[in-house]
Amino acid sequence: MELTFPLFAGIIGAMLHVISGPDHLAAVTSFAIESKKKAWKVGLFWGVGHLLGMLFIGILFLGFKELIPIEKISEHSEQFVGVVLIVLGCWIFFKIFFMCTAMEIQ
Repeated sequence: MELTFPLFAGIIGAMLHVISGPDHLAAVTSFAIESKKKAWKVGLFWGVGHLLGMLFIGILFLGFKELIPIEKISEHSEQFVGVVLIVLGCWIFFKIFFMCTAMEIQ
């Protein structure tokens, strides 16, 4: 099999995941609310950071594929993403509540 097909399939899969992945929207929204930068800049920087992190992890997995139990890592990664999304949600609710309370005091 040529290298181009898996690469193309990976790019298409990543694009579909980004469009349909509510975890990405939740993460970027919470950072955009907090930031003083424009939302598109926050999204761009988050996307570049996400891409670089995933490339790094992918390269590590390719380099150590005989040593790494990918199924176990995938299972725990999904749970970790869930915990991170819950923490982000709580953080944003706290920030919204704190901001509204601080504005009422002034």
